[in-house]
Amino acid sequence: MFLRMELSKPSIEEYYTLLRKVQKSLLECKSEISRLRRLRRKCNNPETIAKIDEKLEKLIDTKTHLENVISYARKCRHQGRLDEALEVLKEV
Repeated sequence: MFLRMELSKPSIEEYYTLLRKVQKSLLECKSEISRLRRLRRKCNNPETIAKIDEKLEKLIDTKTHLENVISYARKCRHQGRLDEALEVLKEV
């Protein structure tokens, strides 16, 4: 039994390490979205605006994906499916 507890601890630590990395990526994505939105407001060139809009769409999709991954991983962890939560976080 002691061995089993030893094995589960690194999984929990790994889960939280991966969760923090994904959260950091989400934060970077959100800040980049904000930066591009500010840049778009100041821009007058239609071609540049179109390029910024394309980048924004991709970043918003990425942000949504990261939010869903975090939410699902937390749900799995809460329900005791730590292995599944780790797999989901490792994919990102």
